[in-house]
Amino acid sequence: MDEKRKTIFLVEDNKADIRLIQEALKNSSVPHQVVTVRDGMDAMAYLRQEGEYAEAPRPDLILLDLNLPKKDGREVLAEIKADPKLKRIPVVVLTTSHNEDDIFHSYDLHVNCYITKSRNLSQLFKIVNGGTVRFQLIGQEQIVVFQIQDEGIGIPKEDQPLLFKPFYRASNVDRIPGTGLGLAIVKKCVDTLGGEISVHSEIGVGTTFAVTLPITKYDQKN
Repeated sequence: MDEKRKTIFLVEDNKADIRLIQEALKNSSVPHQVVTVRDGMDAMAYLRQEGEYAEAPRPDLILLDLNLPKKDGREVLAEIKADPKLKRIPVVVLTTSHNEDDIFHSYDLHVNCYITKSRNLSQLFKIVNGGTVRFQLIGQEQIVVFQIQDEGIGIPKEDQPLLFKPFYRASNVDRIPGTGLGLAIVKKCVDTLGGEISVHSEIGVGTTFAVTLPITKYDQKN
């Protein structure tokens, strides 16, 4: 059975960016169609199936620029996330804005991803192609191994030895919000249990974390 074709809804006013994104999406392995509007008013009319968009298909993914005519992309994002019928549609902000307020405000509104066009466009295609996270559990007589593998942007080699230090963040995370505490806490827990944690990562391919823990047997007394 053929895979259902996905609808990608592109809200972008710049013709050159529209052509670039459409051309790049042709390489996606996921069957899809790209529907484009060029201002915020048309975006909301499409999503609410109003007027000429009465028969418009519901998008599977929204790519949203912030700096739009007629209705700003920030307003569009707020309206999408406030509408019970629309709020579950994944939204990726795809913009030239590096403004920290825009980034934090977008995540406050529960945007799924914030991508700056000039630096992270390749991240978009991982999202469209359905980047996955795999979990594997390997049990042996004396140890158990957890492996977590993603298809993300990868971690630079020079950053990897420092990942488990509190507040350290990889050099390629740009302005994505975070504290740098998560891996430090995991490392502390693993050390407490007498285990080990390792990382293998390649830029543009993804990252694998492996956690090895000893199996402790307890005698049960009645």
